[in-house]
Amino acid sequence: MENKIKLTEIEYDILEELSSSDEMCFGYSWIISDGRTRRQCEQAIKTLKSHELILYYRGLMTDDGEVAGSGWCRSTKGNDLIYNNEKWDVIGK
Repeated sequence: MENKIKLTEIEYDILEELSSSDEMCFGYSWIISDGRTRRQCEQAIKTLKSHELILYYRGLMTDDGEVAGSGWCRSTKGNDLIYNNEKWDVIGK
């Protein structure tokens, strides 16, 4: 029997919205901009990180070579979960 990862609706939505490429990472301001509170996002990021579904990158640069800060993107495990959806349960749906 395979263990399923249980995610809240917000956690799953954030995971789904994050890019699957480390070439495109998103910071808290982008994640919060969808009507979520910072606290909800921090908790969701903490959960997603504990399941190794997302990766955090520092020292990001724009295509023009300007400093862009840091951000999150989906990990390979996160991509597998999104594209192979029988491995997850969403609480609250």
